[in-house]
Amino acid sequence: LEYLDEQLGDNPVDDLLQKTKRAFREDQIFADDEKVNLRPATAREVGAYISGPNFSHTAPDWERVLTLGPAALLSHVRETRRRRLTSGALSDDERDFYDAVETVYVAILRLAEGADEQARRHPEHRERMLALAGCLRNIATRPPETLHEALQLAYLCHELMEMEGESVRSMGHFDRLYHRFYRSDLERGLRTREQQKELIKHFFIKFFARTDGLQYGKNFVLGGIDVDGGDAVNALSYAAIEAYGEMRTVDPKLSIRVHDGTPPDLLRQVARCIRNGCTSFVLINDHVGIAALVKRGVPEDEARGYVLMGCYEPAILGKEVPCSGSQWVNIAKAVEWALHDGVDQLTGRQM
Repeated sequence: LEYLDEQLGDNPVDDLLQKTKRAFREDQIFADDEKVNLRPATAREVGAYISGPNFSHTAPDWERVLTLGPAALLSHVRETRRRRLTSGALSDDERDFYDAVETVYVAILRLAEGADEQARRHPEHRERMLALAGCLRNIATRPPETLHEALQLAYLCHELMEMEGESVRSMGHFDRLYHRFYRSDLERGLRTREQQKELIKHFFIKFFARTDGLQYGKNFVLGGIDVDGGDAVNALSYAAIEAYGEMRTVDPKLSIRVHDGTPPDLLRQVARCIRNGCTSFVLINDHVGIAALVKRGVPEDEARGYVLMGCYEPAILGKEVPCSGSQWVNIAKAVEWALHDGVDQLTGRQM
């Protein structure tokens, strides 16, 4: 009230400030004919604004997952624990951590082996089920070697992490992670480009099918400046955008890292998708994103590999969990208040 008195002085500036001053006096309301309840209200109470912490922004080290596979990761955990135990450096907390990680990776291998057996016994779609069984058997024993195996492993790990209660908010750089599998399959004649695109569509549609596009979506990054300072766009970048454009779904979300060296034909391809109604794209200024991370202390070579996660926060894949605070503003509510002198039309309360 003292602040409002200072603002108003002897010459009230407008009727709205006068009403606001009166709203803060709980024992005063407008006359009945004004039909306004002046009990103080917050923007949250009338649905104009909400906020809260978001503690589950994870960006797994997909490169490590795809390079080693779960069996090699399990061996790495066991060897690391053994070395630390032998040197006397293993604390009780570390022992518990390594034991828990071992349990998880053993479970992943058992799940893949069990799914392999189930696929072989599946009574329908035998050809597809046998292909799936072989894929599951392979990723349980060695790193993925084909695009099918790599996508299957990534989706399996994604599902297991989310079953545990985490939110996997980035699937990494799609073109950088999977290009070696995509290229190798083509060179060996395992699949044509159209068949590779079909695999990509099957992979993408899984994320849409989980929520029917009603939640945040799954973030994939394409393009950008690579670790050596060159352009990261490759043949898979074009195939992935083409597959997404043909699917016409709101998920997944494709984050396109754009810089001075981004090929114009890739940008035209994205623009065509947006023009045709496939609008789940975010375009990021790579120079600004990298500079922001470097300013925060991230080495430049690591900053060049950043991903966009959650609501498009830049983060280093596999090295940080950038939990954030989230805010949602109801823009239409602000227009409503402006048209009605700050009176909320749902509650009759003065804001």
